[in-house]
Amino acid sequence: MGWVLSQIAAISEIVDSQAQISNSLKKINFWGHELETQISASSNSHERLQILSSFFFMKLGFKVSPEGTSQTALFHHVIQSRSGMALTISIFYSELAERARLKVKLLNIPGHTILKCVGEDQSYFVDISRNGMIMKGNELLQSLQEKYSMTLKNQKDFLELLKEEDLVDLYLKKISSYFHNQKVDQALKLIEFWIHIRPKDVSLLGKRAYCHFTTGDYGLALKDLKRYFSFLQDKDRPKDLVEIFDKIESSHI
Repeated sequence: MGWVLSQIAAISEIVDSQAQISNSLKKINFWGHELETQISASSNSHERLQILSSFFFMKLGFKVSPEGTSQTALFHHVIQSRSGMALTISIFYSELAERARLKVKLLNIPGHTILKCVGEDQSYFVDISRNGMIMKGNELLQSLQEKYSMTLKNQKDFLELLKEEDLVDLYLKKISSYFHNQKVDQALKLIEFWIHIRPKDVSLLGKRAYCHFTTGDYGLALKDLKRYFSFLQDKDRPKDLVEIFDKIESSHI
């Protein structure tokens, strides 16, 4: 199991104690074994990529669905329904790619979920939102230029890869938005997990302070706010957090 998959599995367990993650992991492992039987030792990377996309989207029936609820994002829900937001689907696809002897990484293109696979002779690109459509670099470049009227002189302009830590960070941002105002206890647990993997991101102190304030833990909220504000100039302090800080201070809570 790859590091990214292990992190999103852990996140599911944090927000849902009934997640039964072990069963979901067994399914992925079973699918991996099944995929391996369909790939010959002599197949090249492009052939393996074609087999993977067909297996994942056609045989297993995974599909991208609109974002909107935590069920489209959380590990176990997406495994069970085989439908979810593009980012979660891409993580499962990447995990199975390992079983096909492929290395794929997510491109850092906002609004897109496109994976890069380095082949023997060239790189290929997999558009997760288009049922795993495989493109060469020039085809992807043309697609982006046509869609956004982008001026891209070469492939290096859009081939920045998202680091694993940044991928999990992006996933946490999407997940936490579902719990921020409605399920504060889960949101707080997510932020604690987030701080563990991104300890240098001081903005997370502000998020945790907000949760502490919402749950009535004013002392902890004040402690986080003081630490967070120490990294910022007065003009850069978020107004909503300044209001919370002033409210706690003036009330002597």
